[in-house]
Amino acid sequence: MSFPHDVEVGFAQLLTGAGLGVYHLDGSAYAASDLAITHRRLSDQPTRQISLAYYPVTSDPGQAIIQGAVQVRSRGTEDPSDVDSIADAAYVILHGLDQVSSNGVYFGHIWRQSGSSLGADNTGRWQWTDNYYFWSARQTNTLTD
Repeated sequence: MSFPHDVEVGFAQLLTGAGLGVYHLDGSAYAASDLAITHRRLSDQPTRQISLAYYPVTSDPGQAIIQGAVQVRSRGTEDPSDVDSIADAAYVILHGLDQVSSNGVYFGHIWRQSGSSLGADNTGRWQWTDNYYFWSARQTNTLTD
């Protein structure tokens, strides 16, 4: 696939490997009771979801080391404490991870940089977003280590 997709799948595997959520790499449907982990968007169902979206932060033109980020957008029920518990569980799993590989991507260090409430969606389900930064290596045609 692509580096952004590999990073997002890597984060999904880190979360599900620690017991948070359900991720379907094949895109199959989620059960209504699942805490679904998806790429870049929240669908109408199931109610409880985490959406992962990679974005670049910095890169040095002379090195293959990059700083990237993943927006971890969570949605819970109409009770705001539900989305708080989802975001907090992701924090416990991700923040401070060092020297881990997931889905072929090496993460030298992962940390939460910022977070904020997004309020409720048009059906009253509360949302939260966190931005997790990480160090990694990304090869190019001219940078291989």
